[in-house]
Amino acid sequence: MFKKIINRGFRGAVSFFSILYLISILSSINAAKGIYMPIVISGVLKSTSTELGAVVLQAALAILVGFVMGAITLIWEIENWGILKQTAVNFSIMAPVCLLVEWITGIMNHTVTSFIIWLIIFVVIYFCAWGISMLVYRNRINKLNKELKG
Repeated sequence: MFKKIINRGFRGAVSFFSILYLISILSSINAAKGIYMPIVISGVLKSTSTELGAVVLQAALAILVGFVMGAITLIWEIENWGILKQTAVNFSIMAPVCLLVEWITGIMNHTVTSFIIWLIIFVVIYFCAWGISMLVYRNRINKLNKELKG
């Protein structure tokens, strides 16, 4: 199981890191100035005080989030857990990681109101994604059942 966690986490980390830099490259191409212009979140720049420090911190955070998101996909493969338990565990791991990243990057203001708003938005997005996934899988199961019935 440990190997699977590391493998999935590594793939998630590589994916998130790649997405981060793909966005930076595409935005640099879009700017059409002939130079690489990394996207730096202002909160990260404030906490690191240099653009290079901000880029490194963003990369580290992307790797962290990617690793966690990749590793926790294994939760969905624990067959003796119900969907409610899988969802609760997945959510309880993902929410603090995202909160930490948002806090560090300064995307979210450091106030109780901002935290509550962030939590509401996170829950809505999480359950919309969960709902879409459930509909997709339910559709696949229905197709398989129809094929088996003949």
